[in-house]
Amino acid sequence: MIKFVDVYAYNEQGLYVGCVSAQKDKKGQVMLPAGATEKEPLVSIEGCDVVFDGNNWVYVQKEAESPEEPIRDEGDVSYKEKRAAAYPFVGDQLDAIYKGLKELSKTVAMPNDVESWFAQIEAVKAMFPKDEGSSA
Repeated sequence: MIKFVDVYAYNEQGLYVGCVSAQKDKKGQVMLPAGATEKEPLVSIEGCDVVFDGNNWVYVQKEAESPEEPIRDEGDVSYKEKRAAAYPFVGDQLDAIYKGLKELSKTVAMPNDVESWFAQIEAVKAMFPKDEGSSA
């Protein structure tokens, strides 16, 4: 069975352009198309482009469109934007919460809605089992 995963595409300038699908080989390695990476792009912030530099996603300040437009310096980036860009991927955060609550449920009774959530997560995991050798 051929497996596909979403990867992140960028154009010739390194600008993020969206998600594309990539195939996994028999060993489970992702066969990245040209202009794509498995690394999730940074959260976009006003006045900056998200650019892939060949190794990582970085912020590049956009050029001002007119002399009247102020250039945003790093000091203008709100703490919310800085935190959003620095936090782990939301899926990783949810997985950690699931695993922590699942462990806690061994000693503490969970509310019914949490138990329902566990059942939903486990049903998805059963439908799409982890590939051998996968760390995710």
